[in-house]
Amino acid sequence: IVKQAVGEERFDQTVQNRETAKQLYKTFVPQMRKFGLGDVGLNIVERIENGAGGSYSGLNKLVNLSLQEAEPLQTMRHESLHAMKDLGFFTP
Repeated sequence: IVKQAVGEERFDQTVQNRETAKQLYKTFVPQMRKFGLGDVGLNIVERIENGAGGSYSGLNKLVNLSLQEAEPLQTMRHESLHAMKDLGFFTP
């Protein structure tokens, strides 16, 4: 019987999360560019402090997405709308 070393499971999860983040980044950045958000950054994190699936920072022009989010595409689109509003894409 082979036992996992302490922390090995956590390491495996981190490696898996890193690969998932890379794939999401490769998929979402071109979509954000199509939305006209080429100047807005994308940050994919393990989790967001308040438990949200995503957030947008107008100060940093940055969309944050959590790997804990069940629907990352929907969340990216939602946060992109916040970015578009902040950048003046919509007029009253």
